[in-house]
Amino acid sequence: MRIAYVSAQLNAADPDPDLDWDLFEAACLDFDFEVEKVFWNDETVNWSDYRLAILRSPWDYTSQRDKFLSWAKSLTGQTTLLNDFETIQANTDKRYLIELAKAVPIIETTFIYPNSLKNTDLESLLIKHKNLAIKPHIGAGAGLAAKTDSLAGALNQISEIHQAQRIAMVQPYLTEVDTAGEIALVILGGEISHAVKKVPALTRGGHGDAQELVEVTKPLNEFVELISKHVENWHDLLYARIDVVPTAEGLLLMELELTEPTLFFPQFPAAANKLAQLISQRISGSK
Repeated sequence: MRIAYVSAQLNAADPDPDLDWDLFEAACLDFDFEVEKVFWNDETVNWSDYRLAILRSPWDYTSQRDKFLSWAKSLTGQTTLLNDFETIQANTDKRYLIELAKAVPIIETTFIYPNSLKNTDLESLLIKHKNLAIKPHIGAGAGLAAKTDSLAGALNQISEIHQAQRIAMVQPYLTEVDTAGEIALVILGGEISHAVKKVPALTRGGHGDAQELVEVTKPLNEFVELISKHVENWHDLLYARIDVVPTAEGLLLMELELTEPTLFFPQFPAAANKLAQLISQRISGSK
């Protein structure tokens, strides 16, 4: 029995290796299936050869989302995609934050569409927040994202995002990202597995890498509970990751990753075995 671990070829200009793969591959040896790393856009792959296709690190989809979603939808009738197509269709557009704001506090976010930019709006945001984080509404690993404290810097970053045919997201850059840290909560089978503090990508570099394992506190548990009640298919999801920033006013949601989140197995190797176990259970349940 075979399952596909869906990934992408490394970008030689900006390599972002999947650090979860080796530990997961080793964990699968204890179960009754074979796992193979497969590129989502490899046209030679016969997807019906696989019982499941597990989306893990197809990080190059951000520049070709329509093609990626078309591929994901085409798997219907060939294999079972996890997480499912409807989930990734919604989750690969960060405007999902608008809906999630009904459930939990999010970082104040302004979406700037092509041909709608007003300098006065940006000037007001800079006066209010001093530093801004600017990101694309379709993105992964801090690609096309930057921190800026100037109008020229903001305009340049937004222009670059618009040239890439994406919508710009403008948020205050929270100093807590560099102090308390952005916390990534890894969810497997609907339950919290572990949490890590991430390296601040916009000030220290990297792709949202792990800095250290941290305790899952009561406020973090309660935050996850709020989101789980808002996401209808929460317990059907194989995996999820919730990225939050602790502030004086409480936790703020940065992202809810349901498509291709790094799960930080090197920081908590037992989670690789847990994911393999969940996959085995899915296979048994689908017989």
